[in-house]
Amino acid sequence: AYLKRFPQSLDIHCLQTYTYKSVTRHNANRLLGSCPGVDGLKTGFVNASGYNLSATAMRDGRRLIAVVLGGTSPGVRNRETARLLEYGFTGAFPPAVTRVAKSGKGKSAAKSTAAANKNKGGKTTKSAAAANKSKSGKAATTAATAGKKLASKAGEKTKTSAKQAGAKEKKSSSTSTAKQTTAANKPDKQKEHSVQQQKQIKAESKAPVRKKIEKPSKEKKNTEPAKT
Repeated sequence: AYLKRFPQSLDIHCLQTYTYKSVTRHNANRLLGSCPGVDGLKTGFVNASGYNLSATAMRDGRRLIAVVLGGTSPGVRNRETARLLEYGFTGAFPPAVTRVAKSGKGKSAAKSTAAANKNKGGKTTKSAAAANKSKSGKAATTAATAGKKLASKAGEKTKTSAKQAGAKEKKSSSTSTAKQTTAANKPDKQKEHSVQQQKQIKAESKAPVRKKIEKPSKEKKNTEPAKT
């Protein structure tokens, strides 16, 4: 109805790029120029239905419209829309995007399944390698952190042991110096004591000796009056 009512609109929808106010923009419909006969129409995205596309194409005077809703990405919606248009015009899906049917059709089905399995195998091996790489990286990081912790603990232990040894050496040196000072002070004290003794002896020798005067007895007074 839209194309019948506004046929000139395709002149705008078929443009791959357009310029507005000196700014060139690209059309979101990537089927233009890549899928034969496509000349429109509208792309869209909403959270409820994902990536959507309403595409129209003209081949040999025949126009078809393909509508895809719920695409998980722009590439998925473009691929599925191109498949529908090719099926509508030719009656067969293109080999590049062929999916395996339930009944299967000989070699083409076998090839598509082999390609799919190959891709899956490559993806699984890549994912497994990535998982192993991440695990090894995590293990390496944990080992490195553990080594750092052990190194830091060992460094702290050596620091504390060095501090304790230094304190012991300080204590021993202080005690030895105290003993030396006391041992050095002892002879000084002895010398001082001997000097004091000598001084005392000299003082006693210099002091006048007082003789004890004996009182004469009565007999001596009578016998020796001159001496008394």
